Amino acid sequence: MQIDWLTSQVPSGDEVVSVTFDATRETENGYQAVVTRWRDLRRTLEGRGIGARTLDHVEEQVRIPTHVAGKHGRTIVAGPDGVVVDRVLADPPSDDTGVVGVDIVSLAKVADGTVSYLLAEIDRTGADLTLQRHSAFEYETGDELGSVEGGHDVINKVRRAGMASRRLQARAEDSWERNAEAVAVELDRIVTERRPELLLLTGDVRAVALVRERLGGEAAEIVSVLDGGSRSAGVNEHAFDRKLHEALDVFRAHRREEVLDRFRQEEGREGTATQSVDDVVSALARGQVAELILREDTTGRNSQLRLRSLWAGESPLEIATTPALLADLGVESPREVRADLAISRAAVEQGAGVTIVDEASAELADGVGAILRWRDASTPHEHAYKDSGDTARA
Repeated sequence: MQIDWLTSQVPSGDEVVSVTFDATRETENGYQAVVTRWRDLRRTLEGRGIGARTLDHVEEQVRIPTHVAGKHGRTIVAGPDGVVVDRVLADPPSDDTGVVGVDIVSLAKVADGTVSYLLAEIDRTGADLTLQRHSAFEYETGDELGSVEGGHDVINKVRRAGMASRRLQARAEDSWERNAEAVAVELDRIVTERRPELLLLTGDVRAVALVRERLGGEAAEIVSVLDGGSRSAGVNEHAFDRKLHEALDVFRAHRREEVLDRFRQEEGREGTATQSVDDVVSALARGQVAELILREDTTGRNSQLRLRSLWAGESPLEIATTPALLADLGVESPREVRADLAISRAAVEQGAGVTIVDEASAELADGVGAILRWRDASTPHEHAYKDSGDTARA
């Protein structure tokens, strides 16, 4: 799952911090509890040398309520010039964390809960179009793209018998088709230029079918029909919103499963996939990783991936399991780093996606796997299961 739309907002430099915390306010005094949790994180970050200016920006943002009911988390990323990312998480984290730099794992969870989609509300004259980025809790950004009109206005069939009425019926059907063609052309253009993950068509049943038939390759691959919407007034907005949320939930689950399917297929034929910390780190150092896969239980408090250390140089791709391996590559003075942070940052540095999956859906040695861009004879693979200590594969 690509998260560059989030990481691209983060400035470079040593004063960037990421904080992820439980933002739930279960009582009237819950707001103060959230602030107290932040203060604990602030002291930790101060001890790591982060300046007051950056931390003050975070504190100002923390004091702005999320207005989200129930249990939830929050991720904030800031630098000396202000907050650049502030997103709600569907579930509170297992523990509150403050990280110097970018916490890729938290941003991957934000991305997992977010879908960019193009909604077309269609009738027989045209469509209203909206490009939206939607999270589990809110519409984060939206772009009302306006309307597209077909320009052919004979849209109603007549029910009288006779040659004249048949000509009018034919003209009406021709108008529907031409208007549908105009809508489809515009949808094709927007999909090509704006790259939404999902195209949703709703509205008049006949008009929707005509538009769908005329979509080009890219739009046709991501299209889905959603019942209950309408271009005209009078639609049950509450019912339609519920159906929209359900459709987005289904898409999120399907998106994760597609990644796992690709991983399983490649593993099954010993192709472009690998797993275990040792093998994934080796692939990351070579720039081979297209998609990093982390099991949910490896990203929380006291997880083996968080407690394990790796060795790194100045570049995120200078990463190894021992300092000797980095020294062989000419890296001087390697530093010890947290494994989950080093692995995820190396993945993003090489343009890889990051997908987090639940324990039941994937057996991964050490809880980490990767889909690779290529495999060659020097790509490690076989020792992963023997040396990982992952008894799930025994």
